[in-house]
This record gives sequence, C-alpha cells and structure tokens, in this order.
Amino acid sequence: MRRSISSLNRFIVTPEVSKHRVFAWLRANTIPNKNLIVFARSDDVMFGILHSRFHEVWSLRLGTSLEDRPRYTNSTVFETFPLPPGLAPSQSLGDPLDEGDYVVPPVEEAMLPTARNIAACAARLNALRESWLNPKEWVERVSEIAADYPERVVPKKEHVEEIQAEIRNRFSDARPGTPARDHPCRARSRRARRAASGQ
Repeated sequence: MRRSISSLNRFIVTPEVSKHRVFAWLRANTIPNKNLIVFARSDDVMFGILHSRFHEVWSLRLGTSLEDRPRYTNSTVFETFPLPPGLAPSQSLGDPLDEGDYVVPPVEEAMLPTARNIAACAARLNALRESWLNPKEWVERVSEIAADYPERVVPKKEHVEEIQAEIRNRFSDARPGTPARDHPCRARSRRARRAASGQ
C-alpha cells in the first residue's frame, strides 16, 4: 500500500466501519492506520464514482457489518463493483491529467467527456463539503512548524462558541457529504450517463 501511494500527491480513504459511507482525500505524507480503506488513486473521477449512490447501495448490500454498522470490505465491495466502462483502474493506467479545478485519469478520447463531468461534480462536492465543515469566516488554516505536515484548521477566537453550537446542530443526525438531490452536478451526471449509453 505504501508503495502504491508514495508516488501520489493525495489518495482516497474511507473508514472500514461507519454508519455513513464517506470518502475523503488524504495527503501523500499521511500514513493511514489499519481502520481506513485506502484507494491508491488521485483523480476526481474515482472519488466521484465511489461517492455515487450506486456505489453506496452496492457497498451496503455486499459489504459486511459490525454490530449495526456497515463494514466496507475490498474483496466483496470494491473488487466486485462494476465500474463504468473505460474508467476502471486497469483501463486508466498512467499519470492523471490536471484539468485545473479537477483531475481526470488517462482515458480514451470517447470517455473523456464523461470523465470530466464526473470529476467536475466530485471536485464540487468536495469543495462544498469542505466549506460546510470549515467555513472560512469561522476558521483559519495554520501552518505546522515541521515541513510537509498538512495545515491545521483552528477556530477563530471570536467564533469558538458559535462553532461549538453549530457542531452540535450539524452532526446530530445529518448525513455528511451528500449534496441535495437537485444539485446541478447530479443532473449533469445523469445527462452524461444517458449520453454515454446512447439514450
């Protein structure tokens, strides 16, 4: 695993056991512990596919459970998941392409529009989630003393009480990382899937 992620500037992780299936980016200088499932991919397309409703249902059905919490298992979930044609890891080997706001894997020309749509939606989802979790008006990012460590997110002193109240409200029973059903990226993604399938 370490060898697989050593050449990447970021990679995708998800908790092995979690009430909600959430994926997140970790920087390359982070060593994940045994409770995280690691995906050695740095492109937004894989991030978007893993966050799809289809993959979520697949993981709930084919994964196992620990007590009442779903467990993500690579062998029964990811390895059996039917990735879109042309976007599977074995079909998109090589260095990812940086498109500015998002990163796409090297894919065939015919799959590039679909890959760009998925990547744009995934990057937008991540940006929305980051701004929801860490509003710029309430927090600031502080550099660590040691080189190559990620920045720390710390609350601004004047907003500590507001943040504590907001955390209690937000995380009482909200489902993290889920955009609204009418979000423009969902509609764009549906149109792209219909176009790719020839409907």
